[in-house]
Amino acid sequence: LSVSNFTTSSSSGSVTAVSSPTAITNGYKYTVTVKGTAAGTFNVGLKAGAIKDNSNNTNALTTSSNVTVDKLYFTVSKTDYSGTYDGASHTFDLSVTPSDDIEIYYSTSAKLYSTNYSTDGTTTKPTRTDAGTSTVYYYIVSKSGNYTNYSSDWYGNNATITVAQKEVT
Repeated sequence: LSVSNFTTSSSSGSVTAVSSPTAITNGYKYTVTVKGTAAGTFNVGLKAGAIKDNSNNTNALTTSSNVTVDKLYFTVSKTDYSGTYDGASHTFDLSVTPSDDIEIYYSTSAKLYSTNYSTDGTTTKPTRTDAGTSTVYYYIVSKSGNYTNYSSDWYGNNATITVAQKEVT
C-alpha cells in the first residue's frame, strides 16, 4: 500500500495539518499534528490521493475528525502599592503575558466576572492620592478568545492601593 498527495482541510483558516511520513504503509498508524493559533473545536479532514493497494488498484481515501485546541491561561503578576501621602496619585503594578491579546477592566466597587465586567468595570486603571486604602478588582479579557478570561477574585488576587497619612512634624 502506498500513498501520495496528502491534502488537508479545516473549518478554520488558522489551522493546518502536517503529517510525516508522506507515504502510508498498510497496518501502520499515522499521526496528524494540527498546528495553529485558534482555540476551539475544528473538523480536520485528511484526503490521501493515489492510494495503490496490493493489486495495484488506485483509490482515494478521505477521513475527518474533530480536533479540540484548548484555551491557554494568562500569566498574571500583581504588586500592590503601599506608600505615604505625598500629593501624587499612585496605583498598583499589573503585568500580563501575553500583553498584546488583552483588555483589562477595573472596578473599586464591584467584583468583576464575565457577566458584569463591561457594565461595572472601566478600562481606566484606578489611582489613589489621598490617605486610605482602595481595593481594585480586575477582569482580563482575551481579545482573540485563545486565552481563558481571568477574574482577580477567582484567585484571591485583587489589588490594593494604600496611601498612609503623612506625619506632621
